[in-house]
Amino acid sequence: VYLAGFLGMKGEPRLQGRPHRLCGTAWQHLRSPKASMGGRHGENHRTLLNEGEEAEMETFGYKTHGFRRALCIAGYILSCGILLLVFYWKPAWDVWANCVPCDLQEADVVLLRTTDEFHMYSWKKVTWISLSSLDYIRRDSAVVADESSLLNRVVRKPDLKVRCIQVQKIRYAWDLAASRFQKVGKLICGPNTIEVEITPIWKLLVKEVLNLFYVFQLFSVCLWLAEDYIEYSVAIVLMSLLSMALTVYDLRKQSVKLHRLVESHNSVPVKVCRRQAGLQAMESRHLVPGDLLVLERGRLMLPCDAILISGVCIVNEGMLTGESIPVTKTCLPRDNGQQPWQASCADDYRRHVLFCGTQIIQAKGDGREPAKAVVLRTGQCWALGVPGLRERSKHPVARGAFGPPS
Repeated sequence: VYLAGFLGMKGEPRLQGRPHRLCGTAWQHLRSPKASMGGRHGENHRTLLNEGEEAEMETFGYKTHGFRRALCIAGYILSCGILLLVFYWKPAWDVWANCVPCDLQEADVVLLRTTDEFHMYSWKKVTWISLSSLDYIRRDSAVVADESSLLNRVVRKPDLKVRCIQVQKIRYAWDLAASRFQKVGKLICGPNTIEVEITPIWKLLVKEVLNLFYVFQLFSVCLWLAEDYIEYSVAIVLMSLLSMALTVYDLRKQSVKLHRLVESHNSVPVKVCRRQAGLQAMESRHLVPGDLLVLERGRLMLPCDAILISGVCIVNEGMLTGESIPVTKTCLPRDNGQQPWQASCADDYRRHVLFCGTQIIQAKGDGREPAKAVVLRTGQCWALGVPGLRERSKHPVARGAFGPPS
């Protein structure tokens, strides 16, 4: 009865002639979905993710309810999987049926909704990462040293655990002070790589079969078979199977090509100068924000976003802007003040930033010293990894990045 009320019964749901409270709750979820995400659960139930950016989303907190989950499982069985298929097409309905609204700090499921005109829904599970289990983190490091840092605000003490979600290959950690999910560095976002997995054939086939077009074709075949149109039904089945096979083959082929392409980009040899280890050569996948890159003479494809602190570089930014004329990058001017470097550079910060995906044609240091740059952003936080950059880079204000790097 609960599932029937949720899926859209006309009028008020009743059980044996009387209004049923559980059915009425499900009916209100469907009639007014904003009521289930509204302010009656407090302001901490809803926040914005990537506020002010192109990938801005609304986040809503939900907690899995055991009784509702049991009812949904029963509905999957009684409907022969039809209800599960509906929830696959409508992820918001899946969350509203299985979970109850709560504050984001208590949620184990986060419902996401885009802020554009399409209002696309998706949901993510909240996971915990233990920093003590990571081999590159020491318990006496700066993770717990600077009380005002963002990294310190997302770490729960004393067990050193981080609560996070992963959206579009980027991990967002829960900021205990600001009560919202925030992006941080390699510690949460992972290594300096673009991870493109080769999708298994069976998964591609299942996704293709669950497409609404092929579900419609299935009902069409059943209808024609009921009317004894055998030849027409066989023709529809053969055409559908051929279409699915060609689509799966094409998707698999593109997945393999993309995986090979990014794999070569993830292993670019670079030279880094660190305090304890000194100058050392390593692969670009091991870079973290704050590393000092040594830019020697010769061409180099930049594997991250970095700010030039010494020397001059001639860079080809055609990958980002489409312009064929190389640009000159100058080092960041020295400022004895305490203000951030973005404020001192004003709108000219792009002249000092080397963006990921661009190619250094020539690098010249100061005197006998080579040119040097400090790593700003890695992983999916690159300018190259931001969706829609190529379109927005045509605008003179947005060229190269969406805003001053932080």
